[in-house]
Amino acid sequence: MEHIKGEQEIMNSHQFVEEENGSMGNENTFIDSKMREVLIQLQRTWQEDYMASREKINVEVAGIIRRHS
Repeated sequence: MEHIKGEQEIMNSHQFVEEENGSMGNENTFIDSKMREVLIQLQRTWQEDYMASREKINVEVAGIIRRHS
């Protein structure tokens, strides 16, 4: 009974994420709230960098088009 209670506590204290792992089948992964926040911040940083790079390229392309028009 204690083993089941321990598993329930783990499930309650962690976010349960089920991942599709190709031909390996489903892999169950536990992500605690600290790790989740780190991943969210990393995703935000990547997205901000991507958007900044995209904007820079758009400005450069627009400048090239104006010069050749």
